[in-house]
Amino acid sequence: MRCVTRVGALLPLWTMQCAGSTLGFVAGWLPTRSRTRSLVNIRLCFPELSDRERRRMARRSLASLGSMALELPAFWGWKRARVLALVKSVEGQEHLDAALASGRGVLLAMPHIGAWELAGLHCSARYPMTGLYRPVRIREADALFLAGRTRFGATMSPAGVAGVRSLRRALQSGAISIMLPDTDPNLGQSVFAPLFGEPANTSILVSRLARGSGAAVLMCFVERLGIGRGFRVHFRPTSPEVIADDPVCAASAMNREIESVIRHAPHQYLWRYRRFRNRPEGSPSLYARRRTAAK
Repeated sequence: MRCVTRVGALLPLWTMQCAGSTLGFVAGWLPTRSRTRSLVNIRLCFPELSDRERRRMARRSLASLGSMALELPAFWGWKRARVLALVKSVEGQEHLDAALASGRGVLLAMPHIGAWELAGLHCSARYPMTGLYRPVRIREADALFLAGRTRFGATMSPAGVAGVRSLRRALQSGAISIMLPDTDPNLGQSVFAPLFGEPANTSILVSRLARGSGAAVLMCFVERLGIGRGFRVHFRPTSPEVIADDPVCAASAMNREIESVIRHAPHQYLWRYRRFRNRPEGSPSLYARRRTAAK
């Protein structure tokens, strides 16, 4: 696997992006599981779109995912200056600067959109940063992912109680912590809150960490500008309701922020993820029920 990464790092980024985009786009035409799940999620979140528009968004989303997968050799193999130069502009930097200048820690919520792996590298190259990760079952792959994500100084802790404590300590010291706010966590660590009008099992960890540490919460995502054209980093302030005492209110506010990010570049979102896997009691499985219809 390391050999593949080394070889990929020798090629121009646009070549790898084209190859990944092509593979993903083809997967969007075939009756793959990724296509099926993407169509289910897009139908739930964008009911106003026609079937043709949904299929097109699914194909573009899988093409974006393919590009991101084959960008990793560049992100993890190029020299620091070359990687950071891929970011052509930053929007909302003033929000991050103001939060850090106040002495508060900053919790960056990074949804699965665009080049989220580059988001962590961009931030960790400039600021002390701590994040959580889920270890990969294959040891060699896990070591590769961890080395890639920490190469510019980030501290990554395995998800769990100890990992959450490391995030809290970083925030209390005035540093940056990152979280992926659009996962489907284990029941008991979450609440159901609307996402595009659909009940979504949503983590309450963002609001708990922010309230407990006094940290500011910002949305952060990296938009792909096009094949070979680089990336734009976005920092956005969030509503005060994301740290509300009421967990449903806080989770609902966070999901509204995620919706806003997705609407900015819906074709770059990770629609293949089973975001609505866990359902309220008595609700049928969306993916099992619609699998045939989505093909």
